[in-house]
Amino acid sequence: FGDGGTSTAANPTYTYKKNGTYVATLTAEDPTGRTGSASVHVTVGNTAPTVELVLPEDGQLFAFGDSVPFKVNVSDPE
Repeated sequence: FGDGGTSTAANPTYTYKKNGTYVATLTAEDPTGRTGSASVHVTVGNTAPTVELVLPEDGQLFAFGDSVPFKVNVSDPE
């Protein structure tokens, strides 16, 4: 998993204990002993995006069946 953790499970799950960037590597072995590997970069500690509902405004009235315009601003630091 890139931080010293390992698993021999067929479908492993893993929780990183510290923020950081890791390279997780999967290695599979066939019955004849041949192996293949693939790696992926994992970033732990990603800051959550900020979501702002601009429209409809707080307290804006509308009736059932009305078209309600909406606008959402989203920013993601990463």
